[in-house]
Amino acid sequence: MKKLVVLVVLSCLLAVLGATAAPWSLPAASVPVSKVAGAAIDAPGFIEQGKNYLQSHNILAARDQFALAVAADPANQEANLLYGVTRVFAIWEQPGSSAGLDSVREIFELSGFSFTTFGIYGMEGTGPEGIAATTPRTGALLDFVTAKVLPELDAALLNLAKVTSPSFSSSIAPASLATYGDNITVDYADALVVRALLSVVKCNLNLLVVYGPDLKLPAGQCPRSTADLQAALRRRKLPDPERAGPTGNRPQRADRLHRWL
Repeated sequence: MKKLVVLVVLSCLLAVLGATAAPWSLPAASVPVSKVAGAAIDAPGFIEQGKNYLQSHNILAARDQFALAVAADPANQEANLLYGVTRVFAIWEQPGSSAGLDSVREIFELSGFSFTTFGIYGMEGTGPEGIAATTPRTGALLDFVTAKVLPELDAALLNLAKVTSPSFSSSIAPASLATYGDNITVDYADALVVRALLSVVKCNLNLLVVYGPDLKLPAGQCPRSTADLQAALRRRKLPDPERAGPTGNRPQRADRLHRWL
């Protein structure tokens, strides 16, 4: 039952990311990656520190520690699992640092929301009385998905692909998921489920980038091949992605989608 909490929390977050039309490069960690080799702490130490940050609900600091663990030991399955998951969670609250959009939090704030607390563990603040003049346009949101979200999802899937042992297991404290009781064990099957969830989100976001927010496919029917996608589009009388549409960059986006499929 506790294990189910892990998947429910991740599923809810990923659903919100998809709904907001919502990873970045390796984050700037608290200890430079270049210093890992000479550091006194090893991958298990970084993992333990990351878990401690999770218990205090500091997703960004936890992600940075798991990133250092992966840099110290790229084959460490637990480090890759935890880094893959937390780097996706970090999309929610990563502080803005570039000219474009950097996080879901930045999107909300530009839309007129003001927060005293913001994160996957809860939010407190006030909403706008009307539409803020700084509310990001659809094009900016799609650029955010293309430049920030999809690359991070790809990286997270690569991390999770390192979990290959059927006997794999990782234990995290219940406080990490804002629950209580015994420690929660995440095993190989759970890692596969998380990979599947991320793949579904990636599929939906690729479709969003190619066709815009008006595309609607039946729930749970993410196309598994180019032929499936084309058949779905014909049923809905949408243009084939291989044909040029009114948007000049549509062929380029379609090529990217087809390479992924």
